[in-house]
Amino acid sequence: MTAKNDSRRRTRRATQPRAGTELVLRAVWTLGPKMAQGGFGEIFEASSSSGQTGVVKLIPKDPGAQRELLFELPAAPNVLPAIDRGEWGDYWVLVMPRAEGSLRQHLQAKWGSLPEAEVLPILRDIVSGLAAMSGEVVHRDLKPENILLWEGRWCIADFGIARYAEATTAPDTRKGAWTPAYAAPEQWRFERATAATDIYALGVIAFELIEGRLPYPGPIAEEFREQHLHGKPPEAKRADHPLRALLLECLFKEPEGRPTAANVLERLRQPAEPKSPGLARLQEAYGQHLVRSLEEQGQRAQQEAEEARRHGLLAAAESTFGALVTKVEGTVKAIAPLARTDSRGGLAVELGQAGLVLEPLRRSGRRALTQSQLGFEVIAFSAISIRYKQQRGSWQGRSHSIWYCNALDRAAYRLVELAFMAIWTNEIKSVEPFALEPDEDAFLALSPTAHVYQSAWNFTPIDQGNEDEFIDRWLGWLGDASRGNLQRPSSLPERR
Repeated sequence: MTAKNDSRRRTRRATQPRAGTELVLRAVWTLGPKMAQGGFGEIFEASSSSGQTGVVKLIPKDPGAQRELLFELPAAPNVLPAIDRGEWGDYWVLVMPRAEGSLRQHLQAKWGSLPEAEVLPILRDIVSGLAAMSGEVVHRDLKPENILLWEGRWCIADFGIARYAEATTAPDTRKGAWTPAYAAPEQWRFERATAATDIYALGVIAFELIEGRLPYPGPIAEEFREQHLHGKPPEAKRADHPLRALLLECLFKEPEGRPTAANVLERLRQPAEPKSPGLARLQEAYGQHLVRSLEEQGQRAQQEAEEARRHGLLAAAESTFGALVTKVEGTVKAIAPLARTDSRGGLAVELGQAGLVLEPLRRSGRRALTQSQLGFEVIAFSAISIRYKQQRGSWQGRSHSIWYCNALDRAAYRLVELAFMAIWTNEIKSVEPFALEPDEDAFLALSPTAHVYQSAWNFTPIDQGNEDEFIDRWLGWLGDASRGNLQRPSSLPERR
C-alpha cells in the first residue's frame, strides 16, 4: 500500500459519514439514516436547509470514481437527474431525488415475474431514456437495481461506469465493474461498449421481468461469460410473439445486429398481435428464424473463440519447441563442432555411421482431436529419430513422438515424448520403438482397447526444466549409433 493510499484511508476513517453530518454543497444537506451500500459508494437519506428531501451518494475518491460525479447527463426523459453535487472530505458527493423504489424491489414484491401488460410500460419508460441518450451516453451497467420509480415513471439511474458514446474510454473507467448477469458479449471480450450494449442489457431485463428468471443463469462469472458469449438464450414463452421476437433481437451476439433504442421504442408502442391470421403465421415463422439465427451466432462465436484459443496455444508450442531445437543444436555444436547440422525448422545431425533428425513442428488437424476418447487434445506434433545410414539387418534405428498436449495435466499444455511398438503381428519393424502422429492409430494404441500398436514409452515431459535429460539421452544414443553400438531394445515397453 502506498503512503498516499494509506493516508487517504486514515482520512476516510476520520471523516466517516453518519446521520446528522452536514454537507455543504450548493445547498447544505443534513444526512439522515443510511439506506444502502450501492454501486461505488454509500447512500443516505438527506434533507436540505430549504426543506428539500433527497438521497445522498458518497463516492470514495478512488481512481475513476469522479466520473459519476463529473458526468453531466443530458436533459432526458426517464433519466434520474442530479439535484446537487460536490465534495466532502475524501468523498465525491452526488444528491439525487428520493425514488419510490427500484425495479428489483418491484420484481421481488411481485414474486419474481410480471404479466406482459405490466412489462410493456416499464420497458417503454426505460427505452425512452435510452433513446434520448442514444449517440451521447452509454450506461454500460443497466440492471433492475439501476431502474428507479420516480414521479410515476421508471427512470435510469447510477451512471457510475457510463461514458459519452464517442469518448475514448479512460484506463480508470473500471471496464470490469459491470454486472455479469447483464453484460453483453462485447463487454466479456473487453471491446468498446456502444448503445447496443445497453440494448443487450435491456433484453436481459425484459426476459427476467416476463419469465421471472435470467436467460443465462450463471451463477459464477466464468459460467456467465461462456453463456453470454456462446449460449443460446431460451425463448420468453410467456410473452406474445412480437415481444418474444424483440427480446431475441436484443440478445443478438453481434452488437450491429441489435435494434436501436428508437426502433425498440417504436415496436413497443405497436399493437401486441397482428390483425390477420396470415400476419400471425408470418410473425411466428419470424420468431423461429430468430431462434435459429441466435443458435448460429452462438456456434460461430464458439468456433471463433476455439480458433483463437488454439492459435494462441500453437504460438506457445512453436516458441517452446523452437527453444528445444536451439538447445539441442547448441549442445551438438559445443560437444561435436565438426558434426554436420541442418536446422531449417527442425534439426538434422550427421555423425559417423548415424544421423539424428528432429522434425519441424506441425499443427494437429481437427480430425485427430475429435477421434480422441482419452480426454486430452494435441495442438502440434513432431518426431525425433536416430537411424543408421547403411543397411544393418532388420533394425535401422528408433524414433519417438513429440506432442504438445495436455495429457499430463488437463489444465496445462507442454511438450511430451512418447513412443509406440507393434504387437500381434508378424511384421518386423525396421524402426522400433517408433513415432506416430496424433491420429486414430495413436489414440487406439493409448486406449484400453486391443490394437496392433501399443505404448512403448509413456508420456514424458521434455520442457520446463526437463530438456537436459532428453538431450543427454538422445545425443548419447547418437554417439552410440555413430560407432555402430546402438542396439534394438531388448524388451518393450521401455517406459510404462
